[in-house]
Amino acid sequence: MSLYKDDIAAAGKAISWKRLEGKTLLVTGASGLIGGAVVDLVSGNCPSCRIIAGGRNLQRLKARFPKAEYWTKDLSDVRAEDIPHFDYAVHAAGGANPALYSSKPVEVITTAVHSLEALLRASCHFEPLSCHFEPVEKSHSLPRLLFVSSDEVYGQCSQPLITEKDSGYVDCTTPRSCYPSAKRLCESLCASFISEYGADVVTVRPSHIYGPYFTDQDNRVYAQFIRNAINGEDIVMKSPGTQMRSWCYSVDCAAAIVTALLEGETGEAYNIADNGAEFSIRQLADMISEVSGCKVRMECPAQEESRGYNPVTRSVLSTSKLEALGWKPLTASAKEKIANTISTQKTL
Repeated sequence: MSLYKDDIAAAGKAISWKRLEGKTLLVTGASGLIGGAVVDLVSGNCPSCRIIAGGRNLQRLKARFPKAEYWTKDLSDVRAEDIPHFDYAVHAAGGANPALYSSKPVEVITTAVHSLEALLRASCHFEPLSCHFEPVEKSHSLPRLLFVSSDEVYGQCSQPLITEKDSGYVDCTTPRSCYPSAKRLCESLCASFISEYGADVVTVRPSHIYGPYFTDQDNRVYAQFIRNAINGEDIVMKSPGTQMRSWCYSVDCAAAIVTALLEGETGEAYNIADNGAEFSIRQLADMISEVSGCKVRMECPAQEESRGYNPVTRSVLSTSKLEALGWKPLTASAKEKIANTISTQKTL
C-alpha cells in the first residue's frame, strides 16, 4: 500500500490546493477506481477540505476513507434536494462495467442522465416548486461541478491522435452503445445547463484507467488480467487484443481531474491519458505477465461477454489541452505503475 500512498503524495506536490482549503468537495462514485483515487488525493494533500464520499457500499467507504463523510443515496432515483451542499463536486459515478452494457443497457442510460441532472439542478440552486423545478435567485459564485465522461464519446475515430474537437461513429442501434451514448447525452446536458442556467461545469474524458482498489465485481480487462496475476493464474485473453488504447494510472487520472476542477474553463472538455502509455490490450497482458511471471493464453469468450466488448479499434488521445493547465503524469513508466498497482492490490 505504501507504493500507492507514495504516488498520491508525489502527485499532490504539483497541485495548488488553496482553492479547496476550507471548502466542501462531493465525490460520487467514491467506491470506484477514479472516484476513490480523487478522494485519496485530496484527503492526503488538503486536510482542511471537507470531503463527502458518495457510493452504494457504506462499509467499503468507511473502511477506505475513515476521515470522510458519507453519502449513500441510490443515484437511480436521486433528486436535487437529496444532494448535500457542496462547493465543488466530482461526478465519477457512471456504471463503467461491460457486463451492464449487455444485461442492463436501459439502466446504464437512465441512471447516468437522471443522476447528472439532479447534480446540475443542485449546483444551480434549484428548488422544487410543486412538481416542477424552477431556478431561484443565484449567488454570484455557483458551486463547480466536474463531470467524468469517457473517451468512448469519440466512437470509431479515424484520427491517429484524438483531440477534444474530434468525433467518430457510434452505432446507436446496438445495446452496447448505451455507454458512449449516455456519456454523449450527459455532455450535452452539461452544455445545456451552462447555456440556459449559467451552470459552472467542466468535463473530463478519461482514457482506459488502471490502478489498485478495483473490486471483485470489476470485469474490465485490466482488472481481469491483474486478478489473474495476483491469483497465480494464466492471464486469459478473450480476443487477439489488437485494439490500441491510451491508458492512464488512477493516481495520474485523479491529479488530472483535480487540475481540471480547479483550473479548467467552464464548458470545456479535457482528455486524460498518459502519453507514455499507448499500447494494445495484448501488450498490456504481456506487460502484466512480465511483471508478475504468469503466462498469457487465449480463450473464446462467452456470447454474453462479447456483447459488452468495445468495438472501437483505436483510441489514442491528445492531452495537450490538459497539459496547458499545468498537469503532467508521474514520471515512472507504465510498467512501473502497473507493478505498483499489483503490489498494492495484493495488500487489500
